[in-house]
Amino acid sequence: MKIRLMIVISILALLTAGCSQAAMDSYEKDPITNFAWEIINSNIENLESNPAVKIIDSKITRLELLETFDALADNPIQVYALEYSLLPKDLSKVVMAGGMSYDGEGWLTETASMGSPLLVITHRGDEAELMGIIWTGEVTGKGGMEKEIRDLLERKAQHEGED
Repeated sequence: MKIRLMIVISILALLTAGCSQAAMDSYEKDPITNFAWEIINSNIENLESNPAVKIIDSKITRLELLETFDALADNPIQVYALEYSLLPKDLSKVVMAGGMSYDGEGWLTETASMGSPLLVITHRGDEAELMGIIWTGEVTGKGGMEKEIRDLLERKAQHEGED
């Protein structure tokens, strides 16, 4: 089952690479892709909170399973690399803050001062859950990906304890 799921996710990631949001809306998305689009759409919403900014297109350029951790929680935890691009109507209207970057064609990339997002996901039966996001810049220094995931799980447990 686990291998079959990973194959399906890999195929979907290949199919979605370079697809625009409009193309993505035309067929059923898997949970991992849904989580990726939630993050992308949140970023678009944040950028468009400036009335001068309008994002006219968006695409996932990479959604790839990087690693699976079987012993950190009750269920396996998977970490996915997420890379995407956003096309503003007028790049000059975007405030380039926090390590933001763009390519030669005017597409904003996912890169920030903390690096690129990594989706931390677990599965409970057939249900996938986005545990949170860690950043590539964080995992290269202070003890690696496993430490960042442990910290994320600890923060999540504390937050759930407050509710």
